[in-house]
Amino acid sequence: MTEVKVLPKAQEQLKNIRFYLRFTLQNPQAEKNLLTALYDKMKLLAQRPESYPLLTDLIPGIDTEGVDFRRLLVSSYVILYHYDEVRDMVFIQHIIHQKQDYTLLF
Repeated sequence: MTEVKVLPKAQEQLKNIRFYLRFTLQNPQAEKNLLTALYDKMKLLAQRPESYPLLTDLIPGIDTEGVDFRRLLVSSYVILYHYDEVRDMVFIQHIIHQKQDYTLLF
């Protein structure tokens, strides 16, 4: 099975999302539900890393600096990741809200 690695930027983004849900919205259940959904999707991602759409197919003209990023939707959030076929590893680069502008990340 493919290894999934959450990179530091995505870890920081997830930490901020968790803080927002728990303390700003004061909704620890939403935080728990999101974490469960994220981890469930990451398990699927490890099984089928190429089954989710390429970001360049979804947003024509986006400049991802030559990296084939893919998008995985999880509730109201998006995981942006790159699959390295040679190493059989998924690198999760970003975890953001779906309303955020992806183009600002690259």
